[in-house]
Formats: sequence, structure tokens, C-alpha cells
Amino acid sequence: MGVVTESVRQLMQTDLRAAMAERDKPRVEVLRSALAAFANAEAVSVDDDHVASGLLGDVARRDLTDDHHTSILVKGCDDLAAASRELRELGLDDEASKLDHQASILRGYLPDGSAGRE
Repeated sequence: MGVVTESVRQLMQTDLRAAMAERDKPRVEVLRSALAAFANAEAVSVDDDHVASGLLGDVARRDLTDDHHTSILVKGCDDLAAASRELRELGLDDEASKLDHQASILRGYLPDGSAGRE
């Protein structure tokens, strides 16, 4: 299953470069945020036992499963949807629509059955 996860990450990185070239700000923001969330989840806690290696005492990052990546994407979609609902309740429909658009971009990277690509 790791191959699928890596291909999703690679797809997102490729799409990020394309979005940057096209100056597609909403897509760039979503992809950067999702890729950063992946990187943060891979970080090793200072409280964890780990073996430092190399001259600078680097430690290996965590390996995330497909389920981890999917849960990160789902959480991102859920967070955007919740923020959108709150903005609508405040009468900020334009801002809420922007978040809805970002959530739809993110849903496009969920596995088949969860959402289709935009």
C-alpha cells in the first residue's frame, strides 16, 4: 500500500508545481498545506526513543501508511468544511465558498470511493 501513498504524494507535488506555474493560488495553498501536514506527521517527537545517526545526529522520519495519509486528507476536508459552516453562520458566504472550493480540491486526492478528482 505504500506505493499508492507515495504516488499520491508525488501527484500532489507535481500538481503543486503546475499550480504554481499557473498561479492558481487556492490550489497552491491547499497542496502546500496538505504536503506540510504529511511532513509534520512524519516528524519524530523529541519524547520518542530514537537513534541519531550521521554527523548532525539526524533521525529517521516516521513512515506513514496509506491510512495515515488518507486520515490526514479527510481531517483537512473536515476542518475546511467546519470553518466554512462557521463563516456561513456569520454571513461570510464569499469566504465560506473559498473554503468549500479548497475542500473540493483536497477531496480530489482521496482514494477511490471517498471522492473523485476535480
